[in-house]
Amino acid sequence: TLPGQQNPYFAAMVSSVDWSFGKLINFLEATDDPRSPGKKLIETTYIFFTSDNGGAERKAAEIISDNYPLKYGKTHTEEGGVRVTTIISGSGIPAASQFDGMVSQLDFFPTILNLTNSELPQEDKNKLFGMDISPVLFQQSDIIVNAEGVERTHLFWHYPHGSSSMKGSIREGDFKLYRL
Repeated sequence: TLPGQQNPYFAAMVSSVDWSFGKLINFLEATDDPRSPGKKLIETTYIFFTSDNGGAERKAAEIISDNYPLKYGKTHTEEGGVRVTTIISGSGIPAASQFDGMVSQLDFFPTILNLTNSELPQEDKNKLFGMDISPVLFQQSDIIVNAEGVERTHLFWHYPHGSSSMKGSIREGDFKLYRL
């Protein structure tokens, strides 16, 4: 009944993820990159750390996690269910920078293609729904734009699990329309 995270099992899971992530970072910092002599893997690795949705709020009578101040959590199209923290780091990405705009995990693939100088045939590239967010990561832009240079102004969500729990929402700027 207290505000914020109070569940010891959730705290243990967070501690476990933190410990595991620390082990990964320590390995990358200590290991030579066999493809780039004289460099450590941490210098040639991009890390995308995120979640697929907000925390699960309740299972039976137990409060599992608290998404405060966001409304609801996992399985909901409100902000607590779709807004998650994402941390992206790697060569050339300034530390401690922050972007509060709308990013979709569909943006990761086109971004990784750009960061790694990888190419796709244009017909396959045209099928991608995500946008390359590397200009935002490198602080060259404060907006996300598509291939034609048009700024992203909206995102869509749909939760399609069974006819009784189908939900959707559209966010444009600071406004959101829900189908509950």
